[in-house]
Amino acid sequence: MENRLAPDRVLFFAAMALVVFGLLMVYSASAPIATEQSENPAGIFLRQALWALLGLGAMLFLMRFDYRKLAHPAILFPGIFCALLLLVAVLFTAPVQQTNR
Repeated sequence: MENRLAPDRVLFFAAMALVVFGLLMVYSASAPIATEQSENPAGIFLRQALWALLGLGAMLFLMRFDYRKLAHPAILFPGIFCALLLLVAVLFTAPVQQTNR
């Protein structure tokens, strides 16, 4: 029988509080800029909120996912290869403001 641990509620709510606080800070900092650009003061905030919701969905999925499956060589080695390939690919991208990202 598999021994599953319960999620840490304090850590979960602390993360959610940080996300909400961050969204409030994005809105307060970007409302004047967004109003100048598109007449919609919540434009940048809504885009950030969408990414926050996608991140929340990914977090909820990964909370249920058994991370020990990621240690299997069929998953581990292609993941390492893709990460290294992306690191090398950065060297061949066009510089933006005299930097490669």
